Amino acid sequence: MHSRVLNLLMVFAVASVAMLASVAPVGAVAPADGAFQRTWQRTDKPVADGQVSRTWMWGPEANT
Repeated sequence: MHSRVLNLLMVFAVASVAMLASVAPVGAVAPADGAFQRTWQRTDKPVADGQVSRTWMWGPEANT
Protein backbone atom coordinates (compact mmCIF):
# COMPACT_ATOMS: atom_id res chain seq x y z
CA MET A 1 0.00 0.00 0.00
CA HIS A 2 2.79 2.40 0.95
CA SER A 3 4.62 1.95 -2.35
CA ARG A 4 1.38 2.48 -4.26
CA VAL A 5 0.88 5.87 -2.61
CA LEU A 6 4.48 6.82 -3.34
CA ASN A 7 4.05 5.79 -6.98
CA LEU A 8 0.90 7.92 -7.28
CA LEU A 9 2.68 10.89 -5.73
CA MET A 10 5.60 10.46 -8.11
CA VAL A 11 3.29 10.31 -11.13
CA PHE A 12 1.49 13.44 -9.92
CA ALA A 13 4.79 15.27 -9.40
CA VAL A 14 6.11 14.37 -12.85
CA ALA A 15 2.81 15.34 -14.50
CA SER A 16 2.79 18.67 -12.64
CA VAL A 17 6.33 19.52 -13.70
CA ALA A 18 5.59 18.57 -17.31
CA MET A 19 2.46 20.71 -17.32
CA LEU A 20 4.26 23.73 -15.86
CA ALA A 21 7.14 23.35 -18.32
CA SER A 22 4.74 23.49 -21.25
CA VAL A 23 3.24 26.85 -20.27
CA ALA A 24 4.55 29.64 -22.48
CA PRO A 25 5.28 33.01 -20.87
CA VAL A 26 2.83 35.76 -21.72
CA GLY A 27 3.98 39.30 -22.38
CA ALA A 28 2.16 42.30 -21.04
CA VAL A 29 -0.31 44.05 -23.26
CA ALA A 30 -0.70 47.81 -23.16
CA PRO A 31 -3.81 48.84 -21.22
CA ALA A 32 -6.83 49.51 -23.37
CA ASP A 33 -8.06 52.12 -20.92
CA GLY A 34 -6.13 55.37 -20.46
CA ALA A 35 -7.68 55.86 -17.02
CA PHE A 36 -6.23 52.57 -15.83
CA GLN A 37 -2.84 53.50 -17.27
CA ARG A 38 -2.88 56.75 -15.28
CA THR A 39 -3.94 54.89 -12.12
CA TRP A 40 -1.13 52.35 -12.57
CA GLN A 41 1.41 55.13 -13.11
CA ARG A 42 0.27 56.86 -9.94
CA THR A 43 0.16 53.74 -7.74
CA ASP A 44 2.64 51.19 -9.09
CA LYS A 45 5.13 53.04 -11.29
CA PRO A 46 7.01 54.34 -8.22
CA VAL A 47 7.36 50.70 -7.08
CA ALA A 48 8.57 49.63 -10.54
CA ASP A 49 11.08 52.49 -10.60
CA GLY A 50 12.37 51.63 -7.11
CA GLN A 51 11.34 55.03 -5.74
CA VAL A 52 9.27 53.50 -2.92
CA SER A 53 9.61 50.35 -0.86
CA ARG A 54 6.15 48.80 -0.70
CA THR A 55 4.14 46.09 -2.36
CA TRP A 56 2.38 46.33 -5.73
CA MET A 57 -1.25 47.36 -5.93
CA TRP A 58 -1.84 46.11 -9.51
CA GLY A 59 1.39 44.40 -10.49
CA PRO A 60 4.68 45.09 -12.23
CA GLU A 61 3.14 46.05 -15.57
CA ALA A 62 0.11 48.06 -16.49
CA ASN A 63 -2.16 45.61 -18.28
CA THR A 64 -5.85 44.92 -18.51
